Amino acid sequence: MFNYFFELKIRILYTVIFCLLLTFISFFYKESLLFFLVEPSIKFSKGLNPYFIYTNLTEVFSTYLEMAISVSLYLTIPLVFYQLWQFFSPGLYYKEISQIKPIILIGLINYLLISIFLYNPILSWLWSFFTSFENAESDLLGIHFEAKLNEYLKFINHLYFYIGLLLQLFLTTITSFLFFISGNILKLINFRKYFYVSVIVLAALVTPPDVISQLIIACPLFFCYELILFIILIQKEYKIK
Repeated sequence: MFNYFFELKIRILYTVIFCLLLTFISFFYKESLLFFLVEPSIKFSKGLNPYFIYTNLTEVFSTYLEMAISVSLYLTIPLVFYQLWQFFSPGLYYKEISQIKPIILIGLINYLLISIFLYNPILSWLWSFFTSFENAESDLLGIHFEAKLNEYLKFINHLYFYIGLLLQLFLTTITSFLFFISGNILKLINFRKYFYVSVIVLAALVTPPDVISQLIIACPLFFCYELILFIILIQKEYKIK
């Protein structure tokens, strides 16, 4: 029993050291990292020299530190699951390992795809949509937008840690379910209508309230589902022949 606790302590220590190292590196390259995070948004800025404002003397330093910590935590998530897998896998049967491994692979692929998709185009669309309400040249009431640095980074944190993790949970659950019932093509066909409705609801929750954005989110998921059905049908036809 002592050996298990020692191994767990060592794995936690490795994860914490990795997270701290990422935090230090992120803070050291804070300006480059900040530009990387805002680049999808500032290309929609109407001004020639886009900028952010701050209203507190220590706000920039604390924002840089929070940004470094948030980035390191987000990038440490795969390592946490890897360490958990390495710790628990020796106690599993071969059948259980063969069932869990595809879920881990699916989760990792979803993690990478969601991270890329949220960065661009989702972040760009959100910025473009919400800044479209700016009307500084109105004759009745001018509305001018000046972005605060800490609030913009807080918005990105919410986007990745709430919407991103929600998408991760949804897609991993759905793809894992499809994987396990892939032997029964009739279940996949009958489940199609529920999947389509769930995707439409999810797209309505994570995109601006316009049909085009929702379709851009939903159509790739529809395509993936139909592609899975097609691959399973091809495999069944190949086995029959």
